[in-house]
Amino acid sequence: MKNLFFLFVLSCIPIFSFSQNQPKIDSLKNLLKTNLSDEKRVDVWNDLAFEFKKNDSSSVAEYTQKAISLAKKINYIEGEIEAYDHIGWATMMGGDYGKAIQLFEKSYKLAKMNDLKLDEAIALNSLGVVHWYQGDFESSLEYFEKCIEAYKAINSTKNLVTAYNNVGLVQVKLGKNEEARQFYFKSLEIQLELKADKDENMAMLYNNIGVTYVNQSNYKKGIEYYLMALRIQEKLDNKHGMALNLNNIGVIHNHQKNYKKAIQYFNQSLKINQKISHKKGLTMNYENLSDAYVGLNDLEKAINLLSEALTITEKIGDKEGLVKNYISISNIYIKQQKFKNAYHFLEKSLRLSLELGTESLTTYSYLYLGIVYYHWEEFTKSKDYLNNAIQLARKLNQPESIQTGADYLSKVESSLGNYQAAYEAHLLFKELSDSLFNQEKSKQIASLEIQYETEKKEQQIATLSQEAQIKDLELNLKDSELNRYILIMTILGVSLIVLLFGGAIAYLINQQKQLKLQQQAQNMEQKMLRAQMNPHFIFNSMAVIQDFILQNHAEEAVLYLSQFSKLTRQVLENSRNDYIRLEQEISMLKSYLSLQNLRKQNPFTYEVEVSENLDAEEVAIPPMFAQPFIENAIEHGLDDSINRGEIKIKFDIKGDHVLLSIQDNGVGIQEATQIKKNKLEDHESLATKITEERINILRRSIKKNISFDIQSLAQGTQVIFRLPYKFV
Repeated sequence: MKNLFFLFVLSCIPIFSFSQNQPKIDSLKNLLKTNLSDEKRVDVWNDLAFEFKKNDSSSVAEYTQKAISLAKKINYIEGEIEAYDHIGWATMMGGDYGKAIQLFEKSYKLAKMNDLKLDEAIALNSLGVVHWYQGDFESSLEYFEKCIEAYKAINSTKNLVTAYNNVGLVQVKLGKNEEARQFYFKSLEIQLELKADKDENMAMLYNNIGVTYVNQSNYKKGIEYYLMALRIQEKLDNKHGMALNLNNIGVIHNHQKNYKKAIQYFNQSLKINQKISHKKGLTMNYENLSDAYVGLNDLEKAINLLSEALTITEKIGDKEGLVKNYISISNIYIKQQKFKNAYHFLEKSLRLSLELGTESLTTYSYLYLGIVYYHWEEFTKSKDYLNNAIQLARKLNQPESIQTGADYLSKVESSLGNYQAAYEAHLLFKELSDSLFNQEKSKQIASLEIQYETEKKEQQIATLSQEAQIKDLELNLKDSELNRYILIMTILGVSLIVLLFGGAIAYLINQQKQLKLQQQAQNMEQKMLRAQMNPHFIFNSMAVIQDFILQNHAEEAVLYLSQFSKLTRQVLENSRNDYIRLEQEISMLKSYLSLQNLRKQNPFTYEVEVSENLDAEEVAIPPMFAQPFIENAIEHGLDDSINRGEIKIKFDIKGDHVLLSIQDNGVGIQEATQIKKNKLEDHESLATKITEERINILRRSIKKNISFDIQSLAQGTQVIFRLPYKFV
């Protein structure tokens, strides 16, 4: 059986941000003691209900009941609608979805009857949310789409941010991650136009975009967006958001079976949630930690963590959370073959999931009950539950549940002597196994395709905000270009044929420019490769090896040859990539420095330092900028007259750049230049020339600022690069 990953794993619907503000509550209560108009009193009661909406449903009920009663008496429709919306949300968060739907429908009907467009849109949004929580995603999508049209009708641009985001969340649940991203990007574009690129909504959007990539097993992109969200949350000091993003990064490591690293992130999230007493977040952490320990086969630890989650879930009255807890606990008990314990929790989960109408959870309850009854050899009951599970899983498109159900159903039918039915169930199991296996095998290819599409489309968002650093706004550039030409056609009255002809020419010109740029980049790569492993260095290396052999120093020759081979391989591999992990760059530099040292009469010392702010495993930079200048330092700065030559290399991070500094204590630029002239070496510095050419090409291709500076020191030279980076 596969571990469950439905446990608050990636995202929730963050429609509004609720936070209880005690000073505001006190102020509102004091306001009620003054001489207020009836309408104002209704408004204050509704404001109080909003403040308690997150974690005190009884107070919400008290204040909304007062608001509704007075609003009806004075015919204050807007106040009555708002009260229904508040009590509906509190009821929904308590897990009573049926009652919440009734309250939101009252709100919607009142708004519709009185032509209150904004209230109508808000009610449609609330109905979409409650159906989302209930697992009825088709109905949820229908309400959210109506909500979008309602907001468009009243030009409520800011509210469209939420509406587009919500449609994206539903599309994710329906398994349509590409479609979800399109809606997230629409929301993102509005945020940037409103210059709200550093607020909580932006962080939420980054998080949700990350979810779509993780769902497609593109963990590299997923973690990149989670980290972008995390940076905003840290700047805002939004502890809830920080905890969520740290948790989500942990989930990626869980997916990749890096369980120990996942536990580190979950524990960071857990500490924050404990500090802010975020009960829902704590249950999320305990459940995901439990999954990690299941992966490490520490089932006792996993059970204990789920028990912690269950205790909190019971206290806050989260009925859907209880069902998830029950199912997760029963799953572990089944692994431990403690079927009586598993049955105890499954009985509860089935009863409550049927009450809530959450079909996705009911599927797991049926499935695991079928498995328990199979192990108890009560085959008829097992068959009934397994058939129910398969039927619901087909409806909800849950292939893994169908696969597991079919596997056990085949065994059950065989035990009952129904061999034809057993054979048919086995065929279904085999068909799904092959399908899922092929899906797993194709994930890597799919990730590459997604990355290719992403790189094609990433530039449009860069024009919207310099600070946002969004590289992957996946708007289709060809469609956008076509739309732009259509607009020109409309304004100028130019015929469609002329427009398409012009578009085709522009496309061809653009393609020609891209090809030219690619050719320049390839030529630069070849120059860099030749500069890296130039004939002079190769000749010297071979001479050193030959000298070792002639002097019968076989071990030294083998060591030198081995290091030379390793360095050659590293250079060839790294030169093919636009970005490589910082740890790869450091490894190559150390190999190069070590090899150069072996052939020096007076060996130099070297040090490679990485700032604490940099994670060499997760940050990638353009490769091979440092080596030509290190070679200059060794060949021309640290000649054999320098007794204690030193080279210091440091990587640090500043803003949106990685700072790379190369410092030596040699003779300095001017003296080295004079020495070269005395030796009739009047050719231009290849390191400087090639680096300048390469930087110019990179600036045009990745649209980012890159620079380097050479400085003379009291003794020696320092070269400082400002390089772009990205997370991997």
